[in-house]
Parts: sequence; structure tokens; C-alpha cells
Amino acid sequence: EGRPQNCWVNRKYEQFPACKRYLQKGFFGWHLELWAALFPPQQLLVLRAESLFSDQGRVLAAAEDFLGIRDGARGASGGGGGGPKPKECWHDCKVAKAKFSLSPRLEQRLRDLYRDSDALVTEITTRLGIRYVP
Repeated sequence: EGRPQNCWVNRKYEQFPACKRYLQKGFFGWHLELWAALFPPQQLLVLRAESLFSDQGRVLAAAEDFLGIRDGARGASGGGGGGPKPKECWHDCKVAKAKFSLSPRLEQRLRDLYRDSDALVTEITTRLGIRYVP
């Protein structure tokens, strides 16, 4: 009890408001609704972080295509010119990659928490023709 990772699991939001705000940032469907109201669909690209972590080359190629950047920018490894080496943090802060994993139970709870928001992302991108790289 009292550890930040327990705040949403135990529904004690009033005791841990910062954690609640952190989790609210993951409701990307709400964010996309706002962005879609401000920008035309051809100016938006939606990428999944999970895909970036698991298939960096494919996701970066899609981003390059969206931005009109062609061949050679990422190099043969798919990691890019001065980009991170395989054992460094994905955003090139030069910090060694942490060994991070979620328990299957926690991962399922997060999927359940964000299910409706993820469906909203799919609905908005489909309806408005926003490019989405799952």
C-alpha cells in the first residue's frame, strides 16, 4: 500500500493524483480527437510506441515516408545515422536500456483500461483517413 504503482490498481486516486494524471495521458483517443480538430488528416501520423520498440525499422520507414524522407537516413541497421546503438535508450540519451517488463496481469489490466481509447484511435484514423501505423 502507498506505492505509486498501486494507485490505479487500488482506485485510490485521491491519495495519488499524479499517478492518475499519468495514466490519463495514455487515453490517446481523446488527444487524437483534439488534434484532428486542429490539423487536417494529411498532417497527422499516428504511431504505436509498442511497434516502435518491437519493429523500429518498419515504424521509422513509415515515418520517413510520411515526412518525405527517403533512403539512407537510417542506415543499414534501421537505427539511423547517429541514432541509438542497440544497447542504448531508444531516445538516444546514452543511458543503458533498462530491463523492463510488465507482469501479464498488469499488462492485461492496462489493456483493459485503454481498450475504449484504443478503439477510438482506430475509429478516428479510419473515419478521417489519418495515417496509422499499428
